[in-house]
Amino acid sequence: MKNLPSFKSEKTLHAIVYFLRQTEKCMMDVYTLVKLIYILDRETYKRWGYAVTFDDYASLPFGPVPSKTYDLLRFETENEWAEHIHRKGRMVVLSDFDYMINKRHGKLSRAIKALIIELYQKYANLSFDRLVEITHNYPEYEDPQGSSKFIAVETLLRAVRDSETEVQLILQKLRGQAAHEQMSALYA
Repeated sequence: MKNLPSFKSEKTLHAIVYFLRQTEKCMMDVYTLVKLIYILDRETYKRWGYAVTFDDYASLPFGPVPSKTYDLLRFETENEWAEHIHRKGRMVVLSDFDYMINKRHGKLSRAIKALIIELYQKYANLSFDRLVEITHNYPEYEDPQGSSKFIAVETLLRAVRDSETEVQLILQKLRGQAAHEQMSALYA
């Protein structure tokens, strides 16, 4: 039984599209975008006790990443995102400009949209080397020695929250949400 909510693929895509829409040409370096999605989840855990993506996180040589997002953005296999975004070299490009408008602005709250704009303004114009330096300094990052290491949500929460009590309350809430998802899937 999975004890955390499942990966939110469509919501993750909406966050990616919203980041891309902040750029002049609706495109962004894939590695910068992956960093921004990780920072987005980290910041939502810090501020509100939940994630946008509910991805699995890993420490890689160039810093922490949301694993499933990173894999999907490589477009090595067919995936549901290809209709709306695509890769052009190292760039992720918005293909479907009406996607979020047709989805009534997607699954993102006003607060998440405001946070995406804030993070875009703070980080998007930094060099990749600077983003690596920043994310290497996150307490949850552990040098994987050329490989990868799983980052547990508990570890991430302990890095961004003030007390163990807060961490445990958030984990309890997340486990409840996961149990609800599993029960809903059984009766769907």
